[in-house]
Amino acid sequence: MGRGMSFPMIQFTKEKVVIVTGSNTELSEDGFERMFQVNYLSQFLLTAHLLPIMKTSGEDCRIVLVSSNAHKYASRFDVNSIHYKGDPEKFSSYQYYSKSKEHQVMQMFSMNHRLQGSNVAITSLHPGVVNTEFSRYIQERNCCWNCIGKCVWSGAFTRTPFEGAKTTIDAAVNPKWKGKGGIYFESCKEATPTAQSRNEEYQTALWRHTLELLKNHLPTDILQGLEGKNE
Repeated sequence: MGRGMSFPMIQFTKEKVVIVTGSNTELSEDGFERMFQVNYLSQFLLTAHLLPIMKTSGEDCRIVLVSSNAHKYASRFDVNSIHYKGDPEKFSSYQYYSKSKEHQVMQMFSMNHRLQGSNVAITSLHPGVVNTEFSRYIQERNCCWNCIGKCVWSGAFTRTPFEGAKTTIDAAVNPKWKGKGGIYFESCKEATPTAQSRNEEYQTALWRHTLELLKNHLPTDILQGLEGKNE
């Protein structure tokens, strides 16, 4: 997953690469559930690589994680269930998509705690339901969820890509949010994510598990910084 990176200066990074797999569980080349890797793990890795550069790139650097209010539908958090090991016929793509979006919110809280006193602020947000090609990949076995998903993304309830970008742009450049991290946004306003995503015990468990998964893809100094060993 990791490759050498070199950037002179970075003041803003927006992390958004989203997939929804089909009705069967799919593994990445690295052996992880694909949505977990693409929607969460890969973005965590990229952010980790960029942090040292951002810390030397000026006084107002921001990381914006584009999550989703789908995180509200994630089942009870259990670090042992992150990697689906059950019957492939019982895999719920929407549930694991929701989990991957919840992981982003939890990452935001954990990383914000570690960035206190620095020039880097991290936030996350729900951009709204945006009318894109996303709905093509909704294939949920539960016919109720499948119908709801297709209906919601049909256009009647969605925002245009421009409207969907507003909250991200606001979080990235609005002077009002300078130096303010640990905030979850909806429609350009502060909102409250789920109690589960705000649970510090769960956040710590996910953070430690993530670093364990990525330890072979991060330089020692970055890994130690994320572990708090450089403090």
